[in-house]
Amino acid sequence: MHPNAAAAEAIARISGQLDDAEATLDARQGRAPSLAEQRELRAVGDKYASVYRDLGLNQPLPAADETPLHYKARNLSGIRQWSERFKDADTNRFVTFGKCGAIDEIEREVIEAARRRADDRTKGQVGAPDTTLRQVTKQDEHGNLMIEHMGNPAAWMSRFMPAAESFLTAVGDGRRALAGEFK
Repeated sequence: MHPNAAAAEAIARISGQLDDAEATLDARQGRAPSLAEQRELRAVGDKYASVYRDLGLNQPLPAADETPLHYKARNLSGIRQWSERFKDADTNRFVTFGKCGAIDEIEREVIEAARRRADDRTKGQVGAPDTTLRQVTKQDEHGNLMIEHMGNPAAWMSRFMPAAESFLTAVGDGRRALAGEFK
């Protein structure tokens, strides 16, 4: 046997052992996303950021071992409640739909429904008290940024409205009772 052949055989054996050890570590710890997957995760997050922000919800962050398709499905599950068609859908099935390409249609419909809810001027942010206004920054078709305030106008108008007044009346035995309220 040639000395170089023995060295090549040892290198091949050690390389195989390293591959096995790496596969074992990946199975235990999970695999880190590739650079392309990290960019895809960022693109998915950017796509949903404005919808979550306008609704006043916290957008989920991608998990360390999450694929872009799973992250997209998790983002969809957070806002699907405003889509009549998909509000009761199983989010695990979104991943299956994603593998066949149907998730793009689901995503479009769910985002549109959530956007309609966020843009509804009669409702404030999700979970915010009904006595608040919210500032929403929008971009028109020419790229100009505009600020609109949405929510309950009584949030700022109540300062200029007279306070509610109540009056007391005496009950027959001399106790006082709240008889009514007028504004």
